[in-house]
Amino acid sequence: MYDALSSYLEIRKSIKTENSYLFLGQKNVNSKKPLNRNFCNRLLDKYKGLCKLAKLHPHLLRSYFCTNALHNAGYSIEQVAAQAGHSSLNTTKAYLATKKEDLISLANNL
Repeated sequence: MYDALSSYLEIRKSIKTENSYLFLGQKNVNSKKPLNRNFCNRLLDKYKGLCKLAKLHPHLLRSYFCTNALHNAGYSIEQVAAQAGHSSLNTTKAYLATKKEDLISLANNL
């Protein structure tokens, strides 16, 4: 995933825009607005079908990021919240998915 984002960011540098959001579409490249929710959902539906996934939606991606940042990348929960744009740690906690095996593995590291 890191390599794909690195490649995308190299391409994104060539786009002249004031938009600070990571992903751009034709309609938001010249604005400072995020992608439209409906556009994101249609895009994810398209790739869900191509990848033969049962479900793929923005909250699943946010959960994936938050969980992996906390459990695998070594972020603190405060850092995860900041990266996710959450003002409350309770919001971040709602996105965290923890499996029993992950808890056992963490306990074994103590």
